[in-house]
Amino acid sequence: ARITFYNRLKDNFLSEVRELSEFMVGDVLSLRAAQAVQTATSVSATKKLEETGEFQARKRVGFTKVRNGTVCGFVADVTPDTMQKAISIMHKTLTPELNSAFSQC
Repeated sequence: ARITFYNRLKDNFLSEVRELSEFMVGDVLSLRAAQAVQTATSVSATKKLEETGEFQARKRVGFTKVRNGTVCGFVADVTPDTMQKAISIMHKTLTPELNSAFSQC
């Protein structure tokens, strides 16, 4: 298994995507292909797709499927109680390394 965290993608997208491609398909994407992935999957590109209807967001007031592009951006979408329950479960089940990845949330 390989876990990819948003902050790693945000900090070094091209390297992370190339490593992920090697893990998934056994071959590293070319730099040009990784750059194409970066362009196609950026927050601004996916928001444009959402606006044109090519990417369907759930129909709920105040909800958008495309996030704002920040680390721990999901925190605004859950109640404090839900967040505390999730943190409790994570501390009990995840490795220290994985727990530290969420410590900034």
